Amino acid sequence: AENGNMKHADVSILNITKVLLYLSRVPDLRASLVRQDGMLDAMKRVATSTLNPEARVARVRIIANLVNSGEDNKRMILEYDGMLDGLLRIAHLDSNEHAREYAGV
Repeated sequence: AENGNMKHADVSILNITKVLLYLSRVPDLRASLVRQDGMLDAMKRVATSTLNPEARVARVRIIANLVNSGEDNKRMILEYDGMLDGLLRIAHLDSNEHAREYAGV
């Protein structure tokens, strides 16, 4: 869907991202969310995929929620190949102020 191969991909990606954002707000779920197959890879692509601004901001907020939920999560996320580089790229270069703000957290 992120490659634009699916009809209405933007809407689907945004809706899925919103569900993940909601789940990332539940403290008891955060550790298991980080460990789901493909989760970190999908979050890492926030800096490399062409996402609409709302989906990009939501993904950065998901990462912020997961990073701020414990040292194990923080280490796992920030050590994930390409994640920190992507977040730094967003924090410094993204055109969306909210994306930059959340990436800096």
